[in-house]
Amino acid sequence: MKRVLIFCVVVGLLAGQASADMYILDAPLARQFTRLSAESAINKLWLVIDNPGTPGSTAYVNETGVTPPDYGDPMHYAVGFVGILAQSDTMMIGTTYSGDIGYDSFGAALANDNDDPWKVRLFVSNDDLQTTTTSDDWVTLSGAYIPGGGGVQKAFLTLEGIDFNTLTHLGFEVEGQRSVDIFHVSVVPVPAAVILGILGLSVAGLKLRKYA
Repeated sequence: MKRVLIFCVVVGLLAGQASADMYILDAPLARQFTRLSAESAINKLWLVIDNPGTPGSTAYVNETGVTPPDYGDPMHYAVGFVGILAQSDTMMIGTTYSGDIGYDSFGAALANDNDDPWKVRLFVSNDDLQTTTTSDDWVTLSGAYIPGGGGVQKAFLTLEGIDFNTLTHLGFEVEGQRSVDIFHVSVVPVPAAVILGILGLSVAGLKLRKYA
């Protein structure tokens, strides 16, 4: 009887894991991220690849004919992005997804490498960006040089209840906070095991909404 009970518990745990598995953004996919939002004369994006802690490590990626700005402050995570964004404008940074369908939630670690606060949130789409699923609220990542200390704010964001069988895109969004400014945001902790340590900073449990 005890063996049967243990077997049932094990099967139940495995079933629970299978039905509630989270895809956590990794560096290989993050390197494929580009700007998915509408073209703009102001809003630009460049990729900074796998060079944490090193300033000036820009890598030209997807704004043909435009000289990328210096990345500036050192990256805190593995894959960084530097962009120009107008106030109240939003930029979708992500890529198409056609990987493992055995997930039902999406998680990603983000760090603000800039001296100004920026708002971020995750997004996914199941219909080629015709609609997106995001958290209700933006998460504000404080600047690197907060008056009185505090350091760079990092967060682990999650989206739950996602149908990975039909998922077409995933990524994160940044919202402009000044008239025109440059943001520095990096993703994917180094090493990957560090992600376990930042779960305590999680903003998991954010409510979801779907909107056109």
